[in-house]
Amino acid sequence: MAIIFGTEADNTLFGTGTNDLIFGRGGDDLLIGGGGNDILVGGDGQDLLLGGIGDDTIQGGLGDDTVSGGSGADVLTGWQGQDVLNGGQGADMLDGGLGVDTASYLGSGVGVEVFLMTGSGFGGDAEGDTLSQIENLTGSVHDDNLQGNAGANTLTGGGGDDFLVGLGGNDRFVGGAGADRLIGDSGADRYIYTDIAESTFRAPDRIELIQSQGDRVDLSAIDADTTTDGNQAFTFIGAAGFNGIAGELRAFHIQGPDMIQGDVDGDGHADFLIHTNEVLTFTAADFIL
Repeated sequence: MAIIFGTEADNTLFGTGTNDLIFGRGGDDLLIGGGGNDILVGGDGQDLLLGGIGDDTIQGGLGDDTVSGGSGADVLTGWQGQDVLNGGQGADMLDGGLGVDTASYLGSGVGVEVFLMTGSGFGGDAEGDTLSQIENLTGSVHDDNLQGNAGANTLTGGGGDDFLVGLGGNDRFVGGAGADRLIGDSGADRYIYTDIAESTFRAPDRIELIQSQGDRVDLSAIDADTTTDGNQAFTFIGAAGFNGIAGELRAFHIQGPDMIQGDVDGDGHADFLIHTNEVLTFTAADFIL
């Protein structure tokens, strides 16, 4: 087994193709295990640690690290900091350690199902995974089922038609593209949209919003008025029709659940659509505009 040490500076360290033990030590390091069953330890700094084709044991360190396995059955530990853990293929063990940590399945070739309450994963890169001390989940570009726990979780669906459930805690939902279903359950939850393409007439999201718990729809990252330079905020107009003024936001009921619509170009027509779970009476306080 080769033993490789970095320095207190920023290092790029490669394994030998067999079983390696690599220590990054100080600095913001890049550690690449390659072949073999490797042990990678980041140390101080914000490190990027990449396993390989073997069954690797990878530990971050004190900083905000990105820890990635590979095709084997890997053991990933974030340790301290706000870390991102990506097990890749294989039945992996993901332990975030201290801090607010994220398990990412962005590279999975098919959709995944991940449940933080039970610490289990199924399908795609999540198949056989076990998770502990993980607060946040990021899905793939496919149809994912991501469910949180009693704590505060951030669930990011990515592409595909995703099913995101927060359970307890003050959760944050980022559905992304596709027709997503977002369920906050208990806690003051945030349903976050960063682009009008994330909930369209062809593929609208459905959010289960509970006003009495302080749930809110966050549209602040969307430029409400594309006819004016800068990032403009929406103006909530209640259930009234659009007036041909860019930046108007309305919530109304015809049949079935309420609909939330916004006009960003001032043509008097809605540019995005979000469905809610029931008939509600919205005010501006239900939104982050």
